[in-house]
Amino acid sequence: MANENDIRMYRGDSYDLTFTITDSDTALPVSLSGAALKMTVTTIKDPPDATTKLFDMTGTIDADPTTGIVVFKPTSVNTAAIGNYFYDIQLTSGTDVRTVQKAKFDIVQDNTK
Repeated sequence: MANENDIRMYRGDSYDLTFTITDSDTALPVSLSGAALKMTVTTIKDPPDATTKLFDMTGTIDADPTTGIVVFKPTSVNTAAIGNYFYDIQLTSGTDVRTVQKAKFDIVQDNTK
């Protein structure tokens, strides 16, 4: 189920990040009924522990969980530090925990101060 999907945001931006979680075999949306999703942004690609965490967010599942749609809402504080980071999205359903996405998360300089 893991898909590459790099994110590039400007410093201080705070818009919704919307994902559709799909099955890697069928490409159909995964039902998120009863699931919880969390995005974690870290300073290194494969962190050994939580000390490299920049921030994390809890996802909001679409009103119809069968669409596989989840939305994460970073704040301007989350995106304040310019740099090249990494993120993953973990889906927890019952006792199962699965990483469903992992890619780059870049925060770049904007012009407006």
